[in-house]
Amino acid sequence: MSLEQHDEPLDPTAALQLKNVFFYECSSRRWNSVPGEKEVPPEETSHTLRVLHQTNGHRFLVRGRLTVKTPQGVLIADAVAVFEATPEKGAAQNSAAEAHPDLKLGEDAQTSFAENVGVPTLFPFLREAIHSGASRIGIRAPLLGILRAGSVRLSPADDA
Repeated sequence: MSLEQHDEPLDPTAALQLKNVFFYECSSRRWNSVPGEKEVPPEETSHTLRVLHQTNGHRFLVRGRLTVKTPQGVLIADAVAVFEATPEKGAAQNSAAEAHPDLKLGEDAQTSFAENVGVPTLFPFLREAIHSGASRIGIRAPLLGILRAGSVRLSPADDA
């Protein structure tokens, strides 16, 4: 897997640095808090993690939406980790476009980076938002484990 900048293959893990994490949604609600709600609370806690990734100019974005359903409530955290290509040496005098050329990252390299770096980097932020949301509404916070590099495999439905 390689990242190409000016036709020189680079290792994406060395060429991309985390620049920001921001949230699209953090929500938490108790079951039956919405009048007429038809969904039945589960007997056991379950969670679903949906992942999207894409290149955007000199940035690589990994977005995760974690939905946790407990017997007490529903918790959602949706956030994106923004990775940027490191500027080329001597690019400080050049324009921003020259300092940060567009990424040319193959689909396999994108998926590999998302699985091995992006999701494990983003997951602690999602986990903390879920924990905080549960605390805010007074329900038992679910204990979510650690995601290590290599422990995530994206399916086509997840990364489309």
